[in-house]
Amino acid sequence: MSINLDFSKNIVKPEDFTEYTGLNLYNELVSRVNNDVDMDNEISFAERFIYSIENWCLDYLQSYYDFDGVVKDAVIPRFKRGVIQQMEYVLENGSIDNISGLKDFNVILRTVLDEISLSPNAFRSFRLAGMANVRRY
Repeated sequence: MSINLDFSKNIVKPEDFTEYTGLNLYNELVSRVNNDVDMDNEISFAERFIYSIENWCLDYLQSYYDFDGVVKDAVIPRFKRGVIQQMEYVLENGSIDNISGLKDFNVILRTVLDEISLSPNAFRSFRLAGMANVRRY
């Protein structure tokens, strides 16, 4: 099975991460990988990560908020900021929503995982962009 990843559709670019954080995304990713990185080049590695986080954010917003999945031109700067803040959160904490629900043998409710998987800073940016204002129940 082949997944066609079209990085050209990424709204956030590696340069945006560097401009916002002052850090090189590729270097940040490689510093957190415990084994050799077998990727085509730096840009591909960084763009794969951006693609993953950007799409995760869009899916999250569509799943939990009254958001149609279309990032309008007027809110692109705030959306970019939210995605970059989520990238920082994942780099620091890992992908929290992928844990099994068990932490130190205590059960974590799925609703708690859903709430803590999105960075508070990213949530604020998405809310200010009008993407996380009306909650789906």
